[in-house]
Amino acid sequence: MRPSDASARRNPCGTRKMPSGQTRERSRRDTRARAANKAKKAVGERTFVIEPFHAIVGDRNERRALRHRDFEEVQRVDARGSGGVDALREALEREKRAHAKIKAELSELESHYASDLEIRAMKTKKLRLKDAVAALERDVRRAESSEALGAGSYGKVWKARDSKTGAEVAVKIEPVDDSANGVASALGREFELMRRVKASDPRCFPAPLFFGEQSVMGKRSRVLVMDLLGSSLEDISQSVMLGTGFTRVTTARIAKRLFTALEAMQRVSVVHGDIKPDNLCTEVQANDGKKRNGILLVDFGEAVIFDDPSYSARIHEEVPRHLWRGTWLFSSANVDGGSALAPRDDLESAIFTLAYLRTGRLPWTHVIDDFGDTELDVRVLAPIKRAVDSGAALLSPRGAEAPAPECDDADVVFFHRVLTHARGLAIEDLPDYQFLQRCVQDWRDALDLDAPYDWQRR
Repeated sequence: MRPSDASARRNPCGTRKMPSGQTRERSRRDTRARAANKAKKAVGERTFVIEPFHAIVGDRNERRALRHRDFEEVQRVDARGSGGVDALREALEREKRAHAKIKAELSELESHYASDLEIRAMKTKKLRLKDAVAALERDVRRAESSEALGAGSYGKVWKARDSKTGAEVAVKIEPVDDSANGVASALGREFELMRRVKASDPRCFPAPLFFGEQSVMGKRSRVLVMDLLGSSLEDISQSVMLGTGFTRVTTARIAKRLFTALEAMQRVSVVHGDIKPDNLCTEVQANDGKKRNGILLVDFGEAVIFDDPSYSARIHEEVPRHLWRGTWLFSSANVDGGSALAPRDDLESAIFTLAYLRTGRLPWTHVIDDFGDTELDVRVLAPIKRAVDSGAALLSPRGAEAPAPECDDADVVFFHRVLTHARGLAIEDLPDYQFLQRCVQDWRDALDLDAPYDWQRR
């Protein structure tokens, strides 16, 4: 019997059978395990220095070796390596006292006609201490005026450098709350999620480089070290395009990368929960001078693992208003209405993000602006967002059928197709990213695919 005959006998209809639920679950477990193992191997024994604070973070053994060199060779800042403004000030006062002492000893030697050899040695030591005082004074001024790259509920983000390669990195610092016994670390959870998604597709996410607990700037803290990225698309949109929106070719390129990132997260069962232009960042320029055109998805502080048994068991329960998470402008209509986060919500938020980047606004922007500083009930936004159910309405200033003048028919067709797909998904359904990428490809037809991003032309 030919192989084709055997196949036909096993499956007389000739159609491909869908894998069983047990098979799908086993496949997901295998994918997650491979992702975790790959990410674990990628995190080596490295240390990072937050300048100008002389704060050293990273692997304990490597940190001990580096802080010893820093203590002995770099103006003896902090024997513990935790650094900080206070440590710099203490070191400065210590060096000033040492300099004054050497100065007095030198004067005493000269008055007693000590040998030229002794006096030269003492003068050399005095000069080194004078240089150390000057360097520390500069560091104190820089440290006092330094600002964090960002801040949030977890703490602050600082720029640092790899102690071996000199590459710049970002360090998130979360103060340790001794009263919160048994409460999981937000940064620790974010680190594990970043490892998972980075292994799924390294092109779409920053690399998590280190997570641990140690003393930083005199305080017990948890630290998360990751790749340093460039500006967010929100900042670029405002500074380069003055809030008017990107061209179609730039927005289409962003869409391709964003849908790729969502598919990578879906493979490892992660829902981001806060897709927005602020969380899409450009790559920094490579040290070798090569251009980097990547756009990476960041900030997994609100992310969930949607097939986790403890989460999926409650997925049909209404989420109370006070537990709502996200950003008013870009959250999905279902989440605003009280539904639990699911893959469909990341997709809808991504579509809102792309529409915002194309036009510079969304149909409900004025509703949020009208509330001003008062607290907005997200339940009010749910029906307003649901009423915007076509591509033309999504691209119009207030949800009317006439799209914004800068948009053409191709824009309307693309956003209608992807929005219709997202709105047709049930809470357990997974988006079809092959279909969504075809929509992007159709949208990009006849465009110069090698054209630079809008911000690279200015």
